[in-house]
Order: sequence, then C-alpha cells, then structure tokens
Amino acid sequence: MDREDYSRLYITRRFEEQRSKLAQIKSSFHHLTQNIEAIQYSFISPPPILYSEIVFNEYESRIKKLEMEFKKLDESNDYEELVRLNKYLSGSISDLVEILLCFQHLNDQRISGLNTLKTLEYQPNQQSEYGSIGKVYNSVDALCYELTKKCFGEEWILSRQYVPLSVFGQVYSMRPLTKNGAGSLITVPYQDCFRARFWPILAHEIAHAKVALAKKLWEPLFECIMNEVDGLDLVLFSDITDKTESKKIADYLIIPELTELVSDIIAAYICGPAYLFASSISLSFLARDWSSCFYDAVRKSQHPPIEVRLAAMQEVLERLNVPSYYTDFNEVVSGTQRFLKRKTIIKQEEINTTDKDNNPYTDEAFRSDIRALPGLIFNYKNEVKHFANNVVDVLQEENRMLPFNQVCWDGIIRAVRDDSYDDLTPIKLLNLAWLVRLKKDKDKCDLCNSDFFSFRQHDTKLFEMLVHYMYKYYESTVVLKIMGPI
Repeated sequence: MDREDYSRLYITRRFEEQRSKLAQIKSSFHHLTQNIEAIQYSFISPPPILYSEIVFNEYESRIKKLEMEFKKLDESNDYEELVRLNKYLSGSISDLVEILLCFQHLNDQRISGLNTLKTLEYQPNQQSEYGSIGKVYNSVDALCYELTKKCFGEEWILSRQYVPLSVFGQVYSMRPLTKNGAGSLITVPYQDCFRARFWPILAHEIAHAKVALAKKLWEPLFECIMNEVDGLDLVLFSDITDKTESKKIADYLIIPELTELVSDIIAAYICGPAYLFASSISLSFLARDWSSCFYDAVRKSQHPPIEVRLAAMQEVLERLNVPSYYTDFNEVVSGTQRFLKRKTIIKQEEINTTDKDNNPYTDEAFRSDIRALPGLIFNYKNEVKHFANNVVDVLQEENRMLPFNQVCWDGIIRAVRDDSYDDLTPIKLLNLAWLVRLKKDKDKCDLCNSDFFSFRQHDTKLFEMLVHYMYKYYESTVVLKIMGPI
C-alpha cells in the first residue's frame, strides 16, 4: 500500500466514525426537542422555557444537510474531494456537538431540574420569590430580551422569533444557537444567581453579538477602530521602532482591545449607569496579578485595563447627559477611580516585594510603571474618550439602537416616588437597584452592628422585588411577543 492508500483508508474510517456520531447527535437532539416542546404545551402558564421553531428547524436542517454530504461519499472516488469532505464534516459535526451540549445543559438545568429545584430556601422555613429558581431564569430571559430589542430593534426580534434562554455556568457569555441570531444561550455565573444587580454585564455579551451580526454597523465601527490604532500605537508602544513588530502588536493587541471597548460603549449606551456600576465593580475584584499589572496588561492582554474601560463608559454616559439628572453619578465614579488607582499602586508594590525568583512581574515592568504609569493611564484615557465619542456618533445614526436617556431615568424616579413599579422594564429595574444599593452603601457606615442584619434583609427584599417585576415583564411582554396569547 502506498501513502495515499493508507490515507484513503484512514479517511474512510473517519467517515464511518463521523456518520455514527451524526446519528447519535440526531437521536439526542430529537429527544431534547420533544422534552422542550412538551413542556411548552403543558399546564404551566406561562411556559418556563420558550420553544422556537426557527431555532430547532435550523438545527435539524443542518443535520439533514450533513446527511446528504455523507451520501456523496458513495459516489466520489476523488482523493482530494474526500480530504475536503473530511475536513468539512469534522468541523461541522464539532459545531453541532457544541450546540447540542448547550441544549443538554438547558434541559438539565431548566427542565429536568424543575422537579428538584422548584424552591430554594434562602433562610430556614422561609419561602419567597427569592427561592423560586424558575422565576430567576425567566428574569434573566426578560433582561436579555429587552437588551436585544434595544440593540437590534423589535422588528428584528419578531421576524426571527428570537428566544433568549438562560442557564447558570462559569462566566457571563452568550452562545448563538443559529447563524442569524434567532436564538441564544445566555450564561450567568453561579455566584451571581441571586445578585441581580450584576446581570447588566450581559449587555456587554449582547453588544458583541450586535457587532458580529450587524454588518452595516460594523463597517463604520471598524473604521473608528482602525483610525484609533495609530493613536494608541503612539501612546502605548512609542519605544518600538520596528514597523513590522508594531503592525503585529496592532493586529494582536490594539484591535482586540478596541473591539472590547466597543462592546463596553454599546452596553453603557443601552443599559445606562447600571452597566458601568456592575462591570466596574465586578472587574475591580479580578486580581491584577503578575501578568496583568498595567504595563504587562497593555503589552500582553487583549482586554483593556479596567481604568480605560471605566473612562470609555463614563464618556458615553456623559454624552447621554446622565450626570445632569443623576446627582450622585460623578461622586460614585470618582470614588471608583480612586479605588482603582489605590489598588494599582498597592498591587505594584506587593508584586515587587514578593519572591523575585518566582515573580513574572519583571523589573523592567516595575520601573516603567512607577515612572510612567500616571502619564500612560492619562494619555490612554484621553485617546479612549476620543474613540468613545466617535463610536457614540456611529450608534446615534443606528435608528434601531435605543439609548438609556432621561426619559428612562424619570420613569425610575417616578416609580420610587409613587411606590409603583409595574411599568418598569428590566433595564430600568436594575438601574433602580443600583440607585438603592449605592444609597445604602453611603449610609451603611452609620449602621451599628445590631442594624446590619436588617440591612442584609433589605438586600433580600430588593432582589425579591426585582425578580417579581422582571418576571411580570416576562409574562406580559416576552411570552406574548413570541407566542401570542396563551
């Protein structure tokens, strides 16, 4: 046997494995579909999980398309064509497996899990909305639905029968289940299951999807990014004179960093102060350890430093005139910036005094940070503020993208004044949650120990209120828009 014969034999065996795997995928998918479809038409009203024919039909059509490709194998003896088919089928089946795992995860948590997780007790002998895990899932669904509507427009959602489906996992993420974005699996970290005020971070993930799917929006955004590359190159990498090396850095570091900033800008634009507060506090707890001190982060990471991300979000909200009607906004942001600055300096000092033999934080990085860090952060922020304004100009030309504005804020203040929250959407409710939480944090230093427990109880009640009204939005808006009256 020559080498080509051995390769042909190997590919033939691979085809048989792939054919078997596709049959297993098809069987598992049909089983999961039946489970999801059955609960859709059960006596539970509204359904705890929405069934989208578009999503499931597209997945099934992809399976049928691959089955047709396997039929071509019996008709072809062309070696190069067999190699091409092998590569194509391997990649396509891997994609199907990943999506099938999403459906399986969905089934395990939200369908099979309904029997065992109907009620989680936050305190002994106390059952409340806080413990209704089904309503928590639907509250996340409701938020994602509104965020997607603000990004893409209601017509886009209705034409694609868009269905948001949430589960709890390791990180905030969004996995498209179809190529046209008709369905998506939203993941919220387990630790944030009962911390709804951090759910606005999902706006960043949905913004990534907006940038990926909206080609007309991406073109002017990409122009903004490329225009900014040269400016950031001068600020961050002025010591690199080799143009080839500088180009590699731009492609590998600067463009990905700016793309992340675009998602931050879109998230702040549609979600308002709640996104800035949630993301800045969440990011500030991430360890800026040896490989991600400011100098090394700029040189090695594809995510911009938090100080810069905060500056971009702040610039967006100032363009939306948030400080003019949210009187504590500037004070809160200034406090966050002081905290980050103090954390940066302390961290650099801690890193430099640790075991230097095992310390990846280089002496070069330390000396550079001590000498150049203040100016570097200042110049980087200025560049990013200029970039943020250019991106906002692009977003304001996108008619379907609805910003957070004073009308939204007035609705929140009116709801607090009247103690009536039925008209608040999930985004407004989460901005209300941060308004209440930050006010409490300001007053917390005055609480004596005996009052601290009642403060925590208030936090529980706040979560219950959020879930209660977000679930009502799910009932009255999301289900009706997707299914019609039930």
